[in-house]
Amino acid sequence: MGLLNNELHKAAIVAGQIILGLEHLEKQIYSKYDILEHKEDFLFLAYMCRVGIIDRVELKGWPPTLPIVIPLGIFRTREETISTMLIFIITQLKELASSQEDIIAVIDDILEKGEIFYEYDSIIPYDIKNNLLSNTY
Repeated sequence: MGLLNNELHKAAIVAGQIILGLEHLEKQIYSKYDILEHKEDFLFLAYMCRVGIIDRVELKGWPPTLPIVIPLGIFRTREETISTMLIFIITQLKELASSQEDIIAVIDDILEKGEIFYEYDSIIPYDIKNNLLSNTY
């Protein structure tokens, strides 16, 4: 049970980092040109979601209704189920990029672990990947 809680906690930490990243990104987006300027932020948040959450969910076979408490700071948390957390994150990510179909297509490919995912994965430094998997940010 401890390993389940540890892996679930790691997924919750990544979810919190993504949600905070989305909140920060939302403050930066005023036009479709801002989306292009922050393209790498969108792609990295999608990558974090895939590697830090979706891969863990698939590996562990957690049910979508499994509750999760997402840390969003010292005194702030968000309680969700795995499915509502993923729906929220993916919806927010795509809504922020909604005026740039090409970026949404890349986000979808990363989330679905398509060809672009593997190209993107190959350019992510090892230490960043390792930190994402171990949550030592």
